Amino acid sequence: MENFNKVADLTMAKTICTKEVLTSAEVAQYMGISKSALYKLTCLGKIPHYKPTGKLCYFNRREIEEWLQSNRVFNQTKEEVAV
Repeated sequence: MENFNKVADLTMAKTICTKEVLTSAEVAQYMGISKSALYKLTCLGKIPHYKPTGKLCYFNRREIEEWLQSNRVFNQTKEEVAV
């Protein structure tokens, strides 16, 4: 059963990485956060999302990736300082 769950998780991860438009559940899994944490981000307008019907949220995978990589913190490691 454990192997089945691993295969299911890998299949879902591959599906998420190939889709352009994601659901709330898919984005929460992709980001490794709970759906309630994602809901809070959408309510506060902190994460890019769409509501074409006024109710269900959808997300553009590329916009989510860009958002995740925004505001990089530049803490230099010892190796970076030496260069």
